[in-house]
Parts: sequence; C-alpha cells; structure tokens
Amino acid sequence: MDDFERHLQKSLKDPEFRAAWEESEAEYQAISQLVALRIKKGLTQKSLAHRIGTTQSVIARIEGGNQNISLRTLGKLAKALDANVRIELQTEEPEPGSTVFSARKEGRGGPGRKHRTYRAVEQV
Repeated sequence: MDDFERHLQKSLKDPEFRAAWEESEAEYQAISQLVALRIKKGLTQKSLAHRIGTTQSVIARIEGGNQNISLRTLGKLAKALDANVRIELQTEEPEPGSTVFSARKEGRGGPGRKHRTYRAVEQV
C-alpha cells in the first residue's frame, strides 16, 4: 500500500470525508470512462469537440471534472464515441421475483412525440 492509499484509508474513517468521497464516485467513474473511450477511439479532445459541436476547452473542462454536463450533452458524447449511456439508480438489492427496470430504448419519438418507450429488461 502506497502513501496515497494509506492516507485515503485513514481519511475515509472521517464521516464527512467519506460522504464527499462517495458523492463524487459516480462523476469520477463517468469521466474516467469518457477519457478512456476517447483515447481508445484515437480521438483528440479537439476532434471529439468537433463531433459534438463544441470547443476543445469544453471537453478539457468536462474531462477535468470542472464542468457539469447535462444528460443531453452526455448523450452527444456517447454518440460521438459510438457508445450508449446507461444510468441506474439503486436503493438496495432487489427482492427475489421483483422486476428491475432499465432504460433500454425501444424506439424514438417521431415528430410531435416527446416520449420514448422503455421496457423492463430483467426479472430477479
């Protein structure tokens, strides 16, 4: 265990620090995935920015965790990276026999339609 890991383990014993750490975990994971996928696809920040109609500096701020983004922007980034977005909210383990709903898109809304149809994808 290196110095950082020892310091982190000690710091996580503080309830306030632990709460802040856990609160930022989802954001950290999403950013890490975006950066890794961009690099895997061989894209620069500038080329990714061009694909979604923004600037390189915006991509740098997103990747640095210095800019909050909307779900719409996350969707644009995913599309530009040939990826899908999956968001999951969990409270606890599902009860046996319960249905777990996941936002799996069945179809797009046409002109004048503002909703999309989703379906249950797993039964426990």
